[in-house]
Amino acid sequence: MNRICHKTLRAVIDRVIPGDDFPAASENGVMDYFQRILTTDLSDQADFIAAGLSQLQMECDAQHKQPFEMIASADQDAILTIIEHGKTHTAWQINPAAWFRLVVRLTNEGYYADPGNGGNPNRASWKMIGYEPRRAL
Repeated sequence: MNRICHKTLRAVIDRVIPGDDFPAASENGVMDYFQRILTTDLSDQADFIAAGLSQLQMECDAQHKQPFEMIASADQDAILTIIEHGKTHTAWQINPAAWFRLVVRLTNEGYYADPGNGGNPNRASWKMIGYEPRRAL
């Protein structure tokens, strides 16, 4: 993904899982997870993710005249909500709701993943939910 898409994806996943007492999605390895999964198991979805990021930027340009990563958090949430419901202001060449569902699914997978799968490197999300893996017998 190019640099603009990288910045956009980072902003999107950080709205899906924003930081609080625990790290935001981008701070917990989710970008690495996306990179790994979209070049391996879901390589057939990489173009779909990239197309959605491009369409998201056109949606932001139409509504705010700024890139997604530059608008206020509340405006980012509003844009993602209309995408989630497929009620975009611009004509998307892909299904916006399907794109949003995939991004949310992959964000959650990366955030809560076993660190061996590319996300959650310090097990921060496991600590957040109180999960302790069993030790090998």
